[in-house]
Amino acid sequence: RNGYAVQCRITTEDPENKFMPDYGRILTYRSAAGFGVRLDGGMGDAGSVITPFYDS
Repeated sequence: RNGYAVQCRITTEDPENKFMPDYGRILTYRSAAGFGVRLDGGMGDAGSVITPFYDS
């Protein structure tokens, strides 16, 4: 098979605090979808709380 793979990680940073990692509640989350799209995800659900102790 021939194909492509794209890997990404989304993190939050606070530009007003020297781009330090940010934390809080996820208000909206929409995952990728469509033909041939596979999503292996972790903590991304609306209503989840990201604590300051997470490991990126």
